[in-house]
Amino acid sequence: MINSLFSIYPSFFPFTPRALAYAKANFDTVADILTDGLRVRGEASEEGSIITVVSTGTSLTVSKEADAVAAEGWVPVLYGGTTRYVSADHVSLSLDLGEAIT
Repeated sequence: MINSLFSIYPSFFPFTPRALAYAKANFDTVADILTDGLRVRGEASEEGSIITVVSTGTSLTVSKEADAVAAEGWVPVLYGGTTRYVSADHVSLSLDLGEAIT
């Protein structure tokens, strides 16, 4: 229903930079794993210690910690309550907006 309404009345849906900034500040970003055997590492490096291995379909919350700045090509994720890292080449990032109430 929403998709059809959006195609008919796109100006009624405020998908603006301000709305995106609000969503990023108020909702979690998740990393959906796209490959089996993806290593979750302790550091943002191929030499980083392997903490665990995850499979396709697993979703991990992206870390919002100020010190979770990752090297290019790495995504900081929460695993076991601690910031860990996965390769950006094997995940899809999205905002976890939950279910709409109608």
